[in-house]
Amino acid sequence: MSSDDEKPKPSRTWNLPLPDGGTLPIEIVSEEEAEKAEAVVCNTTDIPSMLPQSRLAYGNCAWCGKAIYWSRITAPKKPPKVCIHCMIAKGTTH
Repeated sequence: MSSDDEKPKPSRTWNLPLPDGGTLPIEIVSEEEAEKAEAVVCNTTDIPSMLPQSRLAYGNCAWCGKAIYWSRITAPKKPPKVCIHCMIAKGTTH
């Protein structure tokens, strides 16, 4: 197969838009790699979920204590769960 016939690999990075107009790169990884992540970024409970409640787990942000939720099926188990607001704040300070 020639290089012209090869399909491009999907990007492993998603750029989260930030309020200041910048972006925070989010790397998409395997389940095994995800268990080694610094954190799992979660929505706060005031942000509506597109998932049914039966698929959600609830807790508090490990960094600020706000109420959060995540997918009980797909989220890694080991990393701390942090709210999107804390991750954006961290991204804008680096």
